[in-house]
Amino acid sequence: MSDAHAPDGRKFTKEDLLGYLAEVDAALPSGDHIRIALIGGAAVMFLVPGRVTDDVDVISEEMPQVLEDAAAHVAHRHGLRPDWINDAARVGRPEVPVDLEPVFEGGRLTVYRAGLTFMLATKIRAGRPIDVADATNLALAAGITTEEALLDLVETAWPPALQTPRLSLTAQTVAAAVAERLRLAADPPAASEPSTAPGGVDV
Repeated sequence: MSDAHAPDGRKFTKEDLLGYLAEVDAALPSGDHIRIALIGGAAVMFLVPGRVTDDVDVISEEMPQVLEDAAAHVAHRHGLRPDWINDAARVGRPEVPVDLEPVFEGGRLTVYRAGLTFMLATKIRAGRPIDVADATNLALAAGITTEEALLDLVETAWPPALQTPRLSLTAQTVAAAVAERLRLAADPPAASEPSTAPGGVDV
């Protein structure tokens, strides 16, 4: 959901993001408390270890100028995209509850992430390889693990005009990836035994 035309910036981890948000919080003027809600890779980072991204997709209505100014200051300091916090993802939200969970609480800024089902619906619609990988992790975390359940979510979340073969195919691809992950978890590959040469020496 990021702006494809924005200049590239450095990618960051969840730990980096928490530090950047603390800097944004410190750069905000005293006054009204700002609350934003995240989806996309930045939200997935709080669920999937090792996930990185280069931006923060905000779906809430609150992106005041003071927040944009504070974010730009942090971007310049750390070599991030100028719009590393952006609200381009506000359009086209799925028709499922957002179910916000807090991930950062500062003196002037509170940040939430969207719930698992909401994010899963958006990732299935996006459909890129990274989105399929994210959707697989989200589906497992949410317990939505069958093809039927994933297709039901697609039907509930998106209007008929968006019920395309591509959307259904992405849901089926996620279902197959989830099934494979569950199969491997139930029956992990046996560790190979070390080969031993005569005389008891491992080779």
